Amino acid sequence: HGLLRANIEFVSTRSAEVVWAWKVTRPVAELDQFEDQIGLQIARELHFAYTSGRGPFFDRDPELARLSLAHTDASQR
Repeated sequence: HGLLRANIEFVSTRSAEVVWAWKVTRPVAELDQFEDQIGLQIARELHFAYTSGRGPFFDRDPELARLSLAHTDASQR
């Protein structure tokens, strides 16, 4: 029994600002689904960021990255 927790952050390499953060919790018995959920969420965020053409701007403007990824999260709900 127990829980698995992950706190994932994308951090700007220039400013060390967190541009995206996500938390997930699952029962230990769901370890495989936990790993899949984390990988899928990270892939989804990066796919949106870089296929939308905004990727090159993210390192120069962490606020743009933060707002863009927040928009992605909101539009996926």
